[in-house]
Amino acid sequence: MARARPNRSLAVPTQPALAGLRSWAQCVLAGGCALALVACQGGAAAGGPAGQEQDHGTAWPVERRYERGAVLAAVQLSAAEVTVADTISLRVTLEGPEALRTQLPDAAELAATDLTVHRVYDDGPALAVDGSVRVSRTFVMRPFLAGEYRIPSLEVGWELAGPGAGSSVVTDELPFRVVSVVGDQPPSLLDAGVPQRAPLRWWRLVALALAAGGIAVVALRGYRRWRRARPQARAPELSPAQLALRALADLERSELLPQGDLKTFHTVVSDIVRRYVEDRFGVRARERTTDEFLRGWQAAGPATGAGGSGPQSDALRRFLQQCDLVKFARAAPTQAASAALITTARRFVETDDDAA
Repeated sequence: MARARPNRSLAVPTQPALAGLRSWAQCVLAGGCALALVACQGGAAAGGPAGQEQDHGTAWPVERRYERGAVLAAVQLSAAEVTVADTISLRVTLEGPEALRTQLPDAAELAATDLTVHRVYDDGPALAVDGSVRVSRTFVMRPFLAGEYRIPSLEVGWELAGPGAGSSVVTDELPFRVVSVVGDQPPSLLDAGVPQRAPLRWWRLVALALAAGGIAVVALRGYRRWRRARPQARAPELSPAQLALRALADLERSELLPQGDLKTFHTVVSDIVRRYVEDRFGVRARERTTDEFLRGWQAAGPATGAGGSGPQSDALRRFLQQCDLVKFARAAPTQAASAALITTARRFVETDDDAA
């Protein structure tokens, strides 16, 4: 069957020009790095000490002192007025003989102040020059709202050596004030006067509309150019012979013969061969009877690779006649005879050079 084979050379896609996309990716990466740097700096600031905490050398302008025999108790505040951005410290101190054992208040007793205890640290026991011992506990607190506050009364207890030598004192309330950072009377926005609306310029609207339209046109053209430049993955085209062999393999794996559906099986195998002849040689086959199809096959001539009365035409005639006996005359061949039709059809198709 000498014939001209069609040229099925596949076009090799070229690599698209993605310089514009790379520049966009670099901009996004740079912005992400900047955001990460800002986040790290913000995290470092959030992890540091909040506000100005009072150290050991701070002067205590608010103080109450209580003497009970050889013991001196004192409560002190670091300021009488702070802002909502600052912290305020409360120190409770006991000073007495060397055998002094203290019972100082804890953070839970300050819960009624509407302040958050930010830090608690203890000092001592420290030995003074006169031989007395001093112990203190400092509470660093943070306000959230401006207003008048009071440190509640606290009970400070101690014990000395010997039976019945313990005692305690209840301190007075300590008032202080928290003010806003911007002051008590923030400036009103109305003091700046009523803003005057600028006159509407029609040419500004036209210029903005033209600029927006130009940007949209440029962006759309760039997107279409990028789409055209992308390589398009195309599935390899199959020849009529390859399609027929694939269909025969699917039919062979089907359950038509095991289920005894002989008519459908013979109809399908006949249609596969007819479709192959029509697509490969240009001979009308699927809408003709067997006799009409065979006359067209013989009249096609050797120019198309069909025609003639050789062994190939005889095998095709016997194949189609056997299918017609089952489809129209209700013949009932054995499953082995029916399965042999697939082998006959496959040999007929495999004579095509494009079957490989």
